[in-house]
Amino acid sequence: MEGIDNEIPPIKQNFKHNFQSLRVADKLETRCTDYLGINLTFATREGILKHTKVKNEDGYYQYLDLDLTDMHLELPFSITLEGQVVAIADEIAQCTHDLEDGVRSGVINFKALRDQSLVSRCMEAYQIRVDKGTIAPAYETRSLIIKNLVGYLIYDVCKQSEKNISQYLKERDMQNEMVFEEQCVFFSDSIEQLVKQLKKWMDDRIIYSEEVSISDSKAQYLIKQLFKAFYVHPKQLPDYMLEKYFKLKGRSFNRAEMNDEELKKDAMFIRMVADHIGGMTDQFASRTYKKLYFPDYI
Repeated sequence: MEGIDNEIPPIKQNFKHNFQSLRVADKLETRCTDYLGINLTFATREGILKHTKVKNEDGYYQYLDLDLTDMHLELPFSITLEGQVVAIADEIAQCTHDLEDGVRSGVINFKALRDQSLVSRCMEAYQIRVDKGTIAPAYETRSLIIKNLVGYLIYDVCKQSEKNISQYLKERDMQNEMVFEEQCVFFSDSIEQLVKQLKKWMDDRIIYSEEVSISDSKAQYLIKQLFKAFYVHPKQLPDYMLEKYFKLKGRSFNRAEMNDEELKKDAMFIRMVADHIGGMTDQFASRTYKKLYFPDYI
């Protein structure tokens, strides 16, 4: 994040939801007083991290206090089959949910959707019929197409991955450790190309649409203002977040003894502000913004 305004210097930290999810599991979510986090296995932690990309255009995302030992960040896939399944499942869910949301909101024309190669191939495979004159199909019809598209993609992944895994096991001795040094769970070549085409088509019509661009801009503004409020005036943070911060620092929490200027210089505190905002729902973030910036009598 770069500096939000003159009150906040440039902050050389990133935010990425897979890294943040691992941080929640390791540092923020607690079940006992003996240790921070929920003590997950390495395979589970690695699967959480690797379910999506770990690099941006500048290199790896920066999360200074995360334990990434043996995570093999140089590999763009999980080293367990379970982790690879999670990643492809996330891709299928995101793709099909975006489609359904796009049609439901009217951003995507249903006829144009049916003309997409992957969708038309799926409809043909499952013999899905829609009245040619239908412009705005019933919810049941739309859901039937999306549901079967999910199944169609899952079937392709299973069929292709079974071949990949069999070949991988033939070439290696996997008696001792089930660590996969190659990606084995993915679409067949033909479906992979159709998925890429569909994603590009959706990006043009949804991700870069006027409606989504306006929403993105509002969200960026709101998040920056929340961050600014908590960074400039740390005592506006709730007790439960400040208690987590001081516990991570190995210190007792006392509001009266807090040194705001000292906190602003601490990378761990800056990350804790991001933790608080990152855990907000849309509605809670909106209410918090109003609480921080609007007078009570409005």
